[in-house]
Amino acid sequence: MAAKRASTRVDYKQLHCLSSVIMYDNSSARKKKGKIYPVERIITRKKQNNDFLYLIKWLGWSLQYCTWEPSSNLPENLLSGYEHPPEPSLSQLEQAARAFSCGISTMLKSKSLRRGHIDINHDCWRYVIRGKGRPSEHRGYQLFDKEDFARLPMLPSDWWYIFNKHGEGQKIDFPIKAKAVVSWSAQKYVFDKEGNVVPAARFPLERISIYIASCPCNQENLFY
Repeated sequence: MAAKRASTRVDYKQLHCLSSVIMYDNSSARKKKGKIYPVERIITRKKQNNDFLYLIKWLGWSLQYCTWEPSSNLPENLLSGYEHPPEPSLSQLEQAARAFSCGISTMLKSKSLRRGHIDINHDCWRYVIRGKGRPSEHRGYQLFDKEDFARLPMLPSDWWYIFNKHGEGQKIDFPIKAKAVVSWSAQKYVFDKEGNVVPAARFPLERISIYIASCPCNQENLFY
């Protein structure tokens, strides 16, 4: 998948010495001169003034070295790939389908509110839902019907309902309400080379926030 991504210009020394302060400080533009390093993928973006900042996962670098980049630092074909992501690998789609199915089953089994977070890479999620869904009244969320997940053919046919051994259970009362969210790993502290306690670099956590409504089901009313 990385072979489909364009490269962008990054200062090697700054990337290698990246700290949590640099990661979260978006006020300074990154240097445009230096060696060229390939981008693995765009994780997400956020609005800043009249532009977007893009959270970049660099090829060959761990997630703790992700950085926010203005659009001026990124090639046009990489930016267009955010809106029209290429098809992920089969293994990535299988992983996303497994996580989605397991997450939905857990929510259907829960006796509390039907809300959950499912770990799915956001570039894969954008591919799955591109051109699908419709706006929700809640900001950032979209509403999805069962047919909107056709780009996950690995989903088991029973992903949207559960039965117990008596043939009774719960099914999703579509639509599903969902949006991609990024949170950050817990703050930790480490010793630097001089023996000082400093904040450790944090890394992004890619999740899909999901709300579902459910209703009782059995063999007779499963498809009604």
